[in-house]
Amino acid sequence: MSKGSKKEIAKAFKAAKKHLRLNDSVNKTAYICIALLDARKNGDITRDQWTCATDVISNRLGGPGSTYGTVTSWLRARIGHQEVDRASDVQIQAYRHAWLDQLIKEFSK
Repeated sequence: MSKGSKKEIAKAFKAAKKHLRLNDSVNKTAYICIALLDARKNGDITRDQWTCATDVISNRLGGPGSTYGTVTSWLRARIGHQEVDRASDVQIQAYRHAWLDQLIKEFSK
């Protein structure tokens, strides 16, 4: 899958949703890239799908060499530390899920 088809990347994002923590769920991760890795380890997605999907996440957070390794650090740079620090872990996790839903919709077209 050279560069990855949009539909294959959408499948990777859908698979990651199953591994992404929501509220207090246990045995799941808070981070999208780790959820993608968990989906890969679980056999839900291929190595190519994982690579392409993590590249999308990395690029959306600023690309290679960016100082934004997580959604939280990216949000702090965009809306400020105080605003992000006021948000609960549940709210930040809901943002990650909403972002993943948006990516699924975008790449499913």
